[in-house]
Amino acid sequence: MKKIFLLSFCVFIGKFMFSQEIEKIKIIQLQKIIAENKKPVIVNFWATWCPPCAEQFVDLFPEVEKYAADSIHFILVSLNFENEIAQISEYIRKRKISAHVLWLDETDQEYYCPKIDPTWSGAFPATLLINNKTKYRYFSEDIMTKEMLEKQIAALVR
Repeated sequence: MKKIFLLSFCVFIGKFMFSQEIEKIKIIQLQKIIAENKKPVIVNFWATWCPPCAEQFVDLFPEVEKYAADSIHFILVSLNFENEIAQISEYIRKRKISAHVLWLDETDQEYYCPKIDPTWSGAFPATLLINNKTKYRYFSEDIMTKEMLEKQIAALVR
C-alpha cells in the first residue's frame, strides 16, 4: 500500500513540476506586453490541432533559439478553445518548448485580429515580429519558411 501511495505521489509531483501553467490573457493585455517590451518580440498565434502550426514549429524554434533568450522575447499565443487548455500544456511539455505561452481568452476574431494587425483575417499560424526600439514590424498569417524566418529575425534584432 505504501508503494502504491508513494508511486502515485511521485507521478502527481512529476506531472505538477513538469507541466507549464498556461496563463489566460485578453487581447488588451497582450497588446500591453508587446508595446512595453524592451526587447524584440516574436508573437506566434497557433493551436495544438493546427497541422500548419506544427509544421512551422519545426523551423521556428531552431531559428529563435539561435538568439539568446535575453535577446528576443518569444511568445506563443494559443488560439485553442477553452476546453482544450490542458492539451496546450501537454503539447508544450512533449515538445520541450521553451517560450512564454499564453492562451488568448477571446472568441471574437473581428475584435482581436485587427488589434494585432489590420490585415489579419484570423488564419493561423500567424506571426508578429516587432522591435519597439527600431520601429521594425512584420506580420505574416502563413507558414514562414526557414529562409523567411532568418531574414525577418535578422531584421528584427538589428
